Amino acid sequence: MRPVIALSPIQNLEVPVPSYHLQTVDCARLFDIHLVVISYLPLHARPPDAEGWRALGRELEGFASRLAREDLQLAWHTHDFEFQKLPDGSFPLDRLFEA
Repeated sequence: MRPVIALSPIQNLEVPVPSYHLQTVDCARLFDIHLVVISYLPLHARPPDAEGWRALGRELEGFASRLAREDLQLAWHTHDFEFQKLPDGSFPLDRLFEA
């Protein structure tokens, strides 16, 4: 069964769509997209410290590995909060990619 989602008009485009902000592998397959983007991390889900961001990076590394087995790549869309210093003076984005 193919999922019915609000993004279906994109199928009618006559241009390739190399990436799109998605939430599921099924949607990526539906639209023949090979890059899954984590588009936003809500405030309540953001780690408060460097170790939390490292742990999130390790978790994302696991997601990326599973997606790779499905022939998909994982990307992270940045926002201002990844460039705001943590209590230890480091930046979340740096800690995220240490994993």
